[in-house]
Amino acid sequence: MPDCTGRVCGLDGCGGTCLPGCGVGETCDETSGQCEVCTPDCDGRECGSDGCGASCGDCLADASCVDGICVCDFVDCDGICCVSGEICYAGSCCSADCAGRDCGSDGCGGTCGVGCGTGETCDETSGQCEVEVGEFVSIDPVSFEMGSPGGEAGRWSNEVQHTVSLTRSFTMLSTELTLGAFEALMGYSPPDHLGCGTDCPVEDVNWHEAAACCNVLSAAEGFASCYTCTGAGTAVDCEPAVAYATPYDCPGYRLPTEAEWEYAARAGTVTATYNGDLDNRHVDCEYPNDVLDSIAWSCGNGGGKRHVVSALTSNEWGLYDMLGNVWEWCHDWDGDYPTGSVEDPWGPTSGTLRSVRGGSWFNGARSSRAAARISVDPANRIITLGFRFVRTLP
Repeated sequence: MPDCTGRVCGLDGCGGTCLPGCGVGETCDETSGQCEVCTPDCDGRECGSDGCGASCGDCLADASCVDGICVCDFVDCDGICCVSGEICYAGSCCSADCAGRDCGSDGCGGTCGVGCGTGETCDETSGQCEVEVGEFVSIDPVSFEMGSPGGEAGRWSNEVQHTVSLTRSFTMLSTELTLGAFEALMGYSPPDHLGCGTDCPVEDVNWHEAAACCNVLSAAEGFASCYTCTGAGTAVDCEPAVAYATPYDCPGYRLPTEAEWEYAARAGTVTATYNGDLDNRHVDCEYPNDVLDSIAWSCGNGGGKRHVVSALTSNEWGLYDMLGNVWEWCHDWDGDYPTGSVEDPWGPTSGTLRSVRGGSWFNGARSSRAAARISVDPANRIITLGFRFVRTLP
């Protein structure tokens, strides 16, 4: 029996039609027999509902749907929404901001500051002018045998072997400080004997100038100074800062202690050089020297002059010219070694001479041993004497 009960459109189930049917703009749901108005239409709409349960799309992040149109919450940049605080520059969202920046771009086509000085480079991330002094190598604390054994070829009597424990990690410049980096930091140039150039180690600087240079780098990188200095340029006079009980306690850049220097020079080796022991026939200016020539400039292979840094083979830790090229100032006053074990040594508390390590292009092979040590008046400038930075790590 045909039955249209509850149905206003479609079939009665027996081939008949349930009248009166649906009106204009309506469709018949054959299951329920009900007339429904459903005219999907997204014309001109890019977001929200089409009015019939379907979607006209979703807006991207940082945009809101207003009357079917996606509208940027802040700035529209060629169809891309910028977030709060950004602007549209050259088709991209950006933040024009030079706050705390003294070089480089502001990120929106502008320039922060007036640029950097001679020898400086701009760190585009921080916007700060920085002196490129070179790479640093991090070195972990350890115990080691400092000094030389009695039978070492070329040994001097002040190299009494003893156990040293270094309890603080430190970082060390991988090369001797170059003339160019010194000029950039200090604003003046020491003599360039024999015209080696700005990529050669700085020379002819006394201990006070080296300490003052450490302070300049500390200030540039936001660290406390390890030395108290008066005067300026070649007339500067420095002493270790009294705020720190030992040099290891200072967070800024400084000269290495003798213990740090020797441990770094050895790079885990126990021989006279990190390339092996010398023999008694090759402790002066003999050439060739199979042990030394590949790692150190001495009077045998140096040609009577210093050379650009890192030209020869580094030790296992990536430190160049620890032996040869130029001697290096250390933090310590000169003094006799202890005969027993010691922790974090830094020499006598006073003295007249500062320790110097490493040998040079002018000196014989015996000077380019890890244990070799001499001392120099801190006011003296020598054409074979430079330095490198270290800093205690937190």
